[in-house]
Amino acid sequence: MAIRQAKDKANWRRIAAHFLVWDALDISKLRAADLSFQTVVDSAMLHILGDRERDRFIDGLGDVLASGGLYCVLGDARRTEHEIYGITPEEIRDRFREVDGWKVVFFQQTIFERRWSSNTAYFVGVQRQ
Repeated sequence: MAIRQAKDKANWRRIAAHFLVWDALDISKLRAADLSFQTVVDSAMLHILGDRERDRFIDGLGDVLASGGLYCVLGDARRTEHEIYGITPEEIRDRFREVDGWKVVFFQQTIFERRWSSNTAYFVGVQRQ
């Protein structure tokens, strides 16, 4: 349903867009199809993944995000240090290290508003070096 809505919105706005339905944990397979991206936008995915899933996604992201490309993520803030759900500034800096070819270019605390609730969240931009 979400893809249909996105296609309808793109058509209404007269934007030429191509949509793929893909498993984010197998994102590196897009590289095998000779696809790479200048920008990847993540709205509420990274913060729900488990620890190993986050590692797998970020490894794959490194395969498909072009040099100089930007990964933007909006995710709920982690409420306690013992939870897995949510993200923290420290975790983002630990997972996207410059020595591994990443650079955190912005980090903004914000509010993630949903239809029935709102939570403290972070909007983060990470550049592939």
